[in-house]
Formats: sequence, structure tokens, C-alpha cells
Amino acid sequence: MTSSVIGSSFPSFVAASARTCVGPVDEQAGTVSPPYISTWNSFPLRDHLEELTERPVTLASAGAAAAEAERLRYEEEMKKQEAWKQKTEEKD
Repeated sequence: MTSSVIGSSFPSFVAASARTCVGPVDEQAGTVSPPYISTWNSFPLRDHLEELTERPVTLASAGAAAAEAERLRYEEEMKKQEAWKQKTEEKD
């Protein structure tokens, strides 16, 4: 699927990639076992994507991925608020 989305080359500005999958995810082994895709039982998703993209890939459970996304979103919001605060203080 990734190859059909990105074509034959991965964008050079992307340094790394993170992925998740429904069902059991073995973060240490880099494998997934989605319940409705029996041929993917213990599929080495991380290795497959690293080979395809030639970039490091982090594989996480859906819960861990959601928590990380929220953390990154929060950090971006804090940066925006700090920039706005500094801009406001400069005007005073």
C-alpha cells in the first residue's frame, strides 16, 4: 500500500516514519497480526516499510500512537501560544 501511495521514491524531506496497525502489535519485533488479515500473522511490517522507504520506521500500538499524536499536538499548541505571548509583549 505504501508503495502505491508514494510511488517509486520516498520524499527526501521525510527523515523517518511511524506506523500503527489494528490488532496485536509487537513493538520490539516490529511485527503486526491484524485479526482480519490472516496472511499478516506476525507480519514484519517495520522491516518491510524500512526497506521500502529507506528510512527508519517506528511501529507502535494504536494506543501508544494516539498518545504520541496528542503529545505532539500539545507541544505545537504550546509553541503557538508562546509565540503569540512574545508578540503581544513586544507591542506593549
